[in-house]
Amino acid sequence: MSRSILLEAFCIGGAGLAFWVLVRFPGFGPRSLLGAMGAVIGAFAIAAVIPTLLSALIASGDRTGGMFGLLGLVLPALAAIFWSAGCLLRAFCGMLGGMR
Repeated sequence: MSRSILLEAFCIGGAGLAFWVLVRFPGFGPRSLLGAMGAVIGAFAIAAVIPTLLSALIASGDRTGGMFGLLGLVLPALAAIFWSAGCLLRAFCGMLGGMR
């Protein structure tokens, strides 16, 4: 499996998990624009640390470190980014509610 296919699969999986959380738990997450922007900034701040942690896990030399890194670090970070973007979109749509 090539890197690009793996990256696409993880992005689709993260987006699917985030979409499921947004639909399954509609009251969960920030509703205000400022709170949603804070969630997006926080998700990207956490994702900025992931490459360092992932390289440390892969440097251990065994495959379990890489698998744990992908499933335990990369996928949740992608899901958090997509979830926070969905919360931001929900906050923007909430601002348009009074324009009927």
